[in-house]
Formats: sequence, structure tokens, C-alpha cells
Amino acid sequence: MGSKRAPETEVLVVGAGAVGAFYASRLGRRTGKGLMGEDGEAGSVSLLSRDSRTSSPTGPTPSSSQNISSSSSPPGPSPSGPPPTPSLSEQTTSPPRVSLILRSNYAAVRSANGFSVSSPTYGDYHFTPDRIFSNPDEARRSGVRWDYIVVATKALPDAGDESEVLEGLVDTGSDRSTDNSNAEPNATSTATSTATSTAKSTTTPATTSATTPTTIVLIQNGLGVEQPYRARFGAHTPILSGVTVISASQPRPGHIQHNRWTRLSLGPYLPPSDTFDASGNLYEQRYANAVNANDAFIAMLRAGGIKDAEPHDHNGLQLIRWHKCALNAAFNPSSVLAGGAANVEMAEDEECTEHAKGVMEEVLEAGARVLRLLPEESELKGTGLRSSSYLQQHRGTGEGAAANESPAVKVFKEHGLASPETIMKSTRRNTTGSRPSMWADWEAGKRMEIEVILGNPIKIAREVLGVEMPRLQSLYALLRIKQRRRDAGADAVGEAKDSSTAGEGTKEERRKGRGGASSKL
Repeated sequence: MGSKRAPETEVLVVGAGAVGAFYASRLGRRTGKGLMGEDGEAGSVSLLSRDSRTSSPTGPTPSSSQNISSSSSPPGPSPSGPPPTPSLSEQTTSPPRVSLILRSNYAAVRSANGFSVSSPTYGDYHFTPDRIFSNPDEARRSGVRWDYIVVATKALPDAGDESEVLEGLVDTGSDRSTDNSNAEPNATSTATSTATSTAKSTTTPATTSATTPTTIVLIQNGLGVEQPYRARFGAHTPILSGVTVISASQPRPGHIQHNRWTRLSLGPYLPPSDTFDASGNLYEQRYANAVNANDAFIAMLRAGGIKDAEPHDHNGLQLIRWHKCALNAAFNPSSVLAGGAANVEMAEDEECTEHAKGVMEEVLEAGARVLRLLPEESELKGTGLRSSSYLQQHRGTGEGAAANESPAVKVFKEHGLASPETIMKSTRRNTTGSRPSMWADWEAGKRMEIEVILGNPIKIAREVLGVEMPRLQSLYALLRIKQRRRDAGADAVGEAKDSSTAGEGTKEERRKGRGGASSKL
């Protein structure tokens, strides 16, 4: 008796920039469906990817019959509630049906029937999504029940509640009326995983059938990115938190250039408030749904050739978030404030190196304390994290860079994450002249991820630890003013060379007096 074929997994990617489009192309690496036609029927255009037919430069891709097993199993489901997602060992690697919501590149992708991708790892290939939508409303009208919604946009909470985009697309599963822990988390709960119930979620589920909820996958920089989605869709809806290190660009609409860097760390967002209610009767169900959804998504990525797709638990992933935030906080705003300085240029400058290491150490110490990986220090209450007396008292002994490492840095190293010193050495070896993504956003006139990279860590340190982060706060204050002046119509370099000339002449007249790259700052 043959086994019953499982329904195809439906994945919707929101944000088809270089990162979102690249991961979509690997998830749907063998999809043979064409773009959704005007009549609602899928076309028959075949995917032209090289790795679906021949070996890539680095070897053949996994066969479609290959399965990936889980190394561990979560607790079983509780008797009530929606059925859990099958465990990783039960998931096949059949490619999902991948659709995307596009913006500025919609016309180009539709005209070319998909994306062209160039990669030293996967070769040159063409990726044809199952469907493309020019806006969220089109995706809602499609009537598709999405198993995963991947959000790969920049996190810009200062521009509005980004979770609203998913309204009407997320199926929250069974009726949650008996759930008393769908509370809106505050900033402290997001950071420390100790949320308290303050308000009921007002979101109406897309359906009330006994189905597994849609899983939201957030591949975004910064801290606290999960909170808006948890507040809107409640604790029943699984959220996978993702941190990626990738080198990819979209030099022109619909053309993705991928380089060798590709790593994605993914873990379920499971603070205690999401897994325990007053009675404790929903813990196993939520844990099973979230962990199994994480395993299944990792399996699909690995089957698509993303070997460095790494599963983590909640605390492990949040530790990685703090580490990535430390790196972003050190290089991204500094490049913008320094007029587009390249990473290697900053790493080779002695003073800038000390500045960057100081920023990273400040963020890592806050993260280690927020995640309760270091004992509380009463002397730090109300003071800066990097007080000289604290450093002198707690730095290690011995010779070399390790002797100057704080306990927090050592905690991150023990978890396999690079120290600030190692990061600076690695950056000095990268002579490609690459610049941080925040500089690219500034140069293109786009909003920068100031809040999630700078503002949220500062807020969390104040609320949870009662301490200040002076290095980060300085970057935050200056960059906020810089962006606010640009958004208000002021020249990026300022409206006057000094106070005595402020307001003199028209904006165009002053612009003509400046030229070169510095005129964009």
C-alpha cells in the first residue's frame, strides 16, 4: 500500500530584495511551475536553473528523494489544540511552492518570468516563482493558505508597524478563545524572555479550522524584531527568528548576484510567556509547533543547498542576534557618519578600531547580562556598561588579546562567536572595499535600520539592566538627527558650512558649490 502524498508546502516571501530573492530561489530550486497567469492558472514554464539538471561547480545538489533527520525530538503535543507540524524526520525535502510579494522589481521579474541568479557556489540559473504579487492585497485575494511567510525586508519600526502587512495572510489556526496568554509583549519581555500579560491580541484568525497556524519567518537585523508580530498574531502563531550573514546584491531589478558568504541561523521565538499560561496546558503544543516548523524550514533550506542553515533554540538564537547587532552597531553607523568609509578602511585606522571594538564590547556585555549569562553587578546600576573601574576589575589575566577580554566577550566566544578582536582582524583581511548596508541605504536615500540596531539595545539596557550604553547612545543620537534632517529636505551634508552662513542662498546654489562623493553625505 503506497504512502499518501503530503500536500505541497506553500511559502510566501515578503521582501524580494537580494537576500529575500536569493533564499526564495534556493527554497524553490526545483519548482517547475510558471508564474500565476491572469486567469488564475499556473503556467507551465520550466525552471531553467542549472543545478536542477546538471552538477554545479561545487558538485551535484541533493536528490529530490533525500530526507533529513532531526537529531532531537521536542515534547509531544497536548491532547487539545491544532495538530502539530510533522517533525523534521517526517518531512520530505520536496521543494515548496514559493511565491513572492515584489515592489520596484515587479515589472522586471514578470517580464523575465523570474529571477536570474549568479553564484560562485550554485552557478548561474533562472528561478521562476510559482506566483508573484505586486502588493499584499493581491496575495490576499489569491486565497492561498500559506504554511510559511518569510519576511526579508529591512526592519523599520520607526516607519510604522510592519506586521500590518501580514494581516489577512496569516492563518492563526484553531480558535484561541481559551488561550489566556496572547498578550502584547513589552520591550523588556522581548529582550529577557520574561513577558507578562498586559493586553489581549485583537487579531481575528484567518480561519478557525483545526489547522496548524501559518509560521512567520523573520530574516532581519537588529533586536526586538519579533515583538510586533507576536503582539498582532498572538502566541499561537509560530515565529522563527532568523539571523543571516550573506553577501548578495541586486545590481539591476530581477538579477541577483550572490557571493560566497551564506549562513542562516534560525530558531523558534519561544519566550516563557508564549509557552506557559496560568494552567500550563499549552506549553507542549506551542513548543512542538514552533520547534517542528523550525526543523522543517531548515530541512527545506538544506535541501536547496544552504548547508550553513543552522537550527538553534530560543536562547541560542537571541545570543546570535546580540552578536550580529554588535557587529552592525560598530560598522554600519560609523560608515555613514564617516562619509561612506569602507569596512577595511575603518579596521585599519587605529582610533576607529578602538571605537568599533568598544561599541561591540558594549553591546556584547549588555546582551550577556540581558540573557542572564553573567552575574548581576550592583555597581553597574545607573552607570555606563563600560566603566573603566569595572573593566580593570574584571578583565582577564595573561598575555595577548585574551588578557583584555571582558567576561561578556568570553561568554560569546564559549558559544562559538567571534570576539571583537577577531572580527577586526578578519575585516582587515577583506580588501574588496565593501561598505556596510546602512551606507548603501543612506546613499540611496532610503531609511536606515537605526531603531533595531541602535535604539532597541539602548532601550533594553535601560529597562532591563538600568544602565546606559554611552558609545551606542552617541551613534544613535547623531544618526537620528542626520536622517531627520535629510527626511526634512536638508542637504545630507547640512544646510550651511557654519552658523554664520546658515540660511544664506538657495539649496540649489549651495549644492553647486560642492561636488564629488562627499556631496551625498
